[in-house]
Amino acid sequence: MYKKCTPECGVLDVNKTVEWYKDNLGFELITSVPQSGKYEWALMKKDSVEIMFQTQKSLSEELPSLKENPSPGQMILYIGVENIEKIYADLKDKIKIIKELHKTFYESKEFAIRDCNSFTVLFAERN
Repeated sequence: MYKKCTPECGVLDVNKTVEWYKDNLGFELITSVPQSGKYEWALMKKDSVEIMFQTQKSLSEELPSLKENPSPGQMILYIGVENIEKIYADLKDKIKIIKELHKTFYESKEFAIRDCNSFTVLFAERN
């Protein structure tokens, strides 16, 4: 039985990423390796959303196939939320919005930003 999916994102600078998610989106650092200094890996959480960040170098050491076959694709973090208008209002003057708040054809309200690693973070509230 599947229970949960937590994305693990390969980044160049875990510390910079941790600070960006704390300062801009209100995520909390749950744990890191090492516990202080220059992180190789970190787990962050906000409400019930968890995201892991790991240096690309250490990910490639753990999973050598990432070195051999780098993915040409892009990643979008799709985060389901409640009260999207408030979240949008809180972020719109702080972070560059790359897709304005809008209603989709499938009756979802969404907007998107880009994080410090150029990942797209899409917020969505479904009816």
